[in-house]
Amino acid sequence: MNEAIGVLEDLHNTRRLLQFVLRNHDDIFNKFDAVVEGWLEMIKSGKYPERKEFDECFLEANRLLLNYLSSYKTFVDHLQTYITRTYGGEGTPEYQEFKTITAVFYDNSFAYRFFYALRNYAQHCGVPVGRVKFDTRREPPNINYDFKVVFDRDGLLSTHQWKEKIREDLKSKDTEFELIPLLFEMTNNINEISRNLEITLSPKFIEAAKYLKGVFDHLPKSEGRVFIAYDVQTTEAGKLSGYTDIDIPMETIEGLLSGDSGE
Repeated sequence: MNEAIGVLEDLHNTRRLLQFVLRNHDDIFNKFDAVVEGWLEMIKSGKYPERKEFDECFLEANRLLLNYLSSYKTFVDHLQTYITRTYGGEGTPEYQEFKTITAVFYDNSFAYRFFYALRNYAQHCGVPVGRVKFDTRREPPNINYDFKVVFDRDGLLSTHQWKEKIREDLKSKDTEFELIPLLFEMTNNINEISRNLEITLSPKFIEAAKYLKGVFDHLPKSEGRVFIAYDVQTTEAGKLSGYTDIDIPMETIEGLLSGDSGE
């Protein structure tokens, strides 16, 4: 039983790490939306964002992107560690499938290749985002705008020794190229890596789910917590004074057996 619980807890922990990536993705877009909304309000009142507003947005864009890069790398590293620990190293089918899946995205997605290297760049060379751009034009009663967060191609190329493939990628880009489309592409990549790997490893997860459902299916359906208590301690009067518990991941079990990926 403990082994089955452990299998599903590993899956639950992996899904939580994916949520870090997705929440950091959302944080970036929520921040940009708030910035644009605030700047448009300024313009309506007769003012225009000054350097301090652009500097603040620049700092926040880089801070939030660094959070995103760290969470995505943590997620991918965790997957590799989990597979190696659970199934074995390079000679196992599961490890080879993981390497195949990630190689497909590395080979076919500039966003994946670039972000993979960008985290190392940010750690050793400088902040990744080059500039925040905001242009407006009035078409009464509306104010149309163009908000962009961009990378500086030449700045990136001159301050880091990129791998040849990525260097060639960067040389083919405009002198300024946008973060936002790459961020959407990268998050989609991470979701697809997670989804494909869960499909590959699903027999082990489903086996554990079926076993635990069989053990606990007799319990009445409720919103209450399901757990196993052990090392139960009582007072001299026979009253319960403490215990150690293990949660049974019923939501994960039901999701697996209903075909829900949990994303």
